[in-house]
Amino acid sequence: MGSGELEMDGLREQLAALEHNQWVYWSKTIAHNENLSGERLKRWQKLWIPYEQLTEKEKDSDRVWADKVLLIFYQHVSNSRHGKDSNHISDICNKCKLNWVECGKDPRGCELK
Repeated sequence: MGSGELEMDGLREQLAALEHNQWVYWSKTIAHNENLSGERLKRWQKLWIPYEQLTEKEKDSDRVWADKVLLIFYQHVSNSRHGKDSNHISDICNKCKLNWVECGKDPRGCELK
């Protein structure tokens, strides 16, 4: 794994932690203001812990949202570099278009094309 991939993984984890923190804040607000079922409240309360303490499965749900942020960022940077009318995004494989972070490579160099 190259240093760029390590940096991308670190960014992905930071964004996933941020997504988790946003969810915790939102869910606590909803729990305070709404009449939730006891079952839902207990389920949510178990997840009101720091991101680092979540199971890998629980972290994966936050990583999905981090990947969406990274894709938007990547597309924005690519459009800025290549112009908004550029078709270079179409050169990225379908898997990368949906979730390019999983490939672990810059989408333009994707081996799955």
